[in-house]
Amino acid sequence: MRQVYSAIQQFFIAIALAAIGSVISNIQSLSGLGSLLTIVGSVMSIISVYRLRHENRHFAKAFKYFWIYVGLTVVLTILAVAVLVSALASAGSSSDALIASVLGGSMLFSVVMVIMAIVILVLALMVQYQTYAGFEELRELRELNYPPKRILWCFYISIISMVITFAAVAGSVFLMIGALTGGDAALYAAIDTLDMAANVMLVVGVVIEAVQLWLVFTYMQAAKAAVDAERPENWG
Repeated sequence: MRQVYSAIQQFFIAIALAAIGSVISNIQSLSGLGSLLTIVGSVMSIISVYRLRHENRHFAKAFKYFWIYVGLTVVLTILAVAVLVSALASAGSSSDALIASVLGGSMLFSVVMVIMAIVILVLALMVQYQTYAGFEELRELRELNYPPKRILWCFYISIISMVITFAAVAGSVFLMIGALTGGDAALYAAIDTLDMAANVMLVVGVVIEAVQLWLVFTYMQAAKAAVDAERPENWG
């Protein structure tokens, strides 16, 4: 159980680093540090899942889906760079020609890239679900003193956060489209509204990150209690 607790502790530290990185990335002078913390946290979290892969099938699936996610992300990035390089080569120094070249590319190719992006998003959600489902099954198998199904709220909150973000982005796009047809006054008003919305989204993001951290922290405490309750000869 000590090894299990160590992996859970590492997972908590990982998501804490990622949460801090996500928040400070919104500060322009600290955006680089924020991105670095987010990357380090993501790497640590998947390492902790790897350490737990033999505990149940959910952790093993999460680790497998993660590598599929990474592979497709790399392929999509290479394709996007290839399209941009091709457009730059054919457009020369004209920005209008560059835009026309990108937009005038193969429709089928564009559709394939969009589908790949959707698949990558679904895989990211599957990694999260399998991870927290693994923690839920671990709670049952190890008889942790933790409320059933509570840890799954980490996944549900991620879904809620994604829906809120999508709605905010869609609203921002429609707001700017409307402002562009309403003159300078409407445009400045829209920019002020977007600034206020960005601050609200930052607060919402902090609250969501805090709730997820609390859920994992209390789970970690339950695992620690199970370790403390074991006799030394039964450790491991």
